[in-house]
Amino acid sequence: MEQLLAASPCTFSSTIVNDYSTNLVSPWTRLSRLRVLRRSTIASNLSSLQPKQRRSANYHPSIWEPSLIESLTTPFSYEIHGAKLEGLKKEARNLLKCVQYPCSTLKLIDSMQRLGASYHFGREIDEALSNVISSKPAIDDLCTTSLLFRILREHAYPISTEVEMGSLGRDTVALLSLYEASHLGMHGEDVMEEAKKFRAEHLKSSLGKLNCDLAMQVQQSLKVPLRWRMPRIEAMNFIHVYQEHDTNNSTLIELAKLDYNLVQAVYQQELKQLATWWTELRTYLTRFVCILSAIDHIWDTTSMKDLPEYMRTCYLALLDYVNDMEHEILKDDGSNNTHYIKEEASSKQILQQCSINMLKLSDIL
Repeated sequence: MEQLLAASPCTFSSTIVNDYSTNLVSPWTRLSRLRVLRRSTIASNLSSLQPKQRRSANYHPSIWEPSLIESLTTPFSYEIHGAKLEGLKKEARNLLKCVQYPCSTLKLIDSMQRLGASYHFGREIDEALSNVISSKPAIDDLCTTSLLFRILREHAYPISTEVEMGSLGRDTVALLSLYEASHLGMHGEDVMEEAKKFRAEHLKSSLGKLNCDLAMQVQQSLKVPLRWRMPRIEAMNFIHVYQEHDTNNSTLIELAKLDYNLVQAVYQQELKQLATWWTELRTYLTRFVCILSAIDHIWDTTSMKDLPEYMRTCYLALLDYVNDMEHEILKDDGSNNTHYIKEEASSKQILQQCSINMLKLSDIL
């Protein structure tokens, strides 16, 4: 019995038996316990060897099918609406020239930028900002001061970071404007980082006391500041906001809407063209890489006699394919760029990069 106890590899959680006369356990009981334990161990080992099912990430299939891209249509085009666009741009230029006060000039430039139409008036905006700087206006309004700082920083004009903070009070609009301006600090301007945190805390604490429109603007700025937003998406969103302003300008609204629709029409046409190019490029690359990976990359027809017979077929197929591709490119575009393909293939970098990418992909999968 002592030999059976000593041979048992299991340690139970009960108190160790020191006195066999008072804690006697049958050897058959111990053997049965050992069999049960071994069965459970084998079962757990088998379950651990079974491949674990990968959890689904619930990815939706891509909606960008070729048929969908080709179905994109728009009634807007520069051929039809170009004259109207030029007329609206002329009216907007007159607005910039007729503005007399620096505060009004800054607000007009800011509206043009956020509406996505400022790229039409780059020279006029630079002239207006130069006039504002040369006039050295005495601006006591904190909202206008922060707007001046932000716009001048966006256009790479030098301006000091000294902004008075003592009289902010409960002016949430001025505080929001200062918060947006604080995101244009440069390296080493620690005061801008501190001011950014200070203003963010005050804006968060005032959310429950604001009206719906202003609260929405504050939440959006706290989530994604104006400096970090994509210009075209910001233009789409700000068009709806600007229409509700009491001081909006009908010319700017009409210009922003027409410009947005025309730019969108250009993007749709470019997307269709890129989709067509991508389909053709995939066909070219598939054929090219399949042949290229089968043979050595030597662009010298005189060396073909040194190749084994089985490689000559692949080599001739590659040469014929490149010549066909060269003919198609010459026919469509009138240019010959196949020497770049030969240089890349000769350097062997293309297949080395493919091998690296395949290793990375296998690690991910």
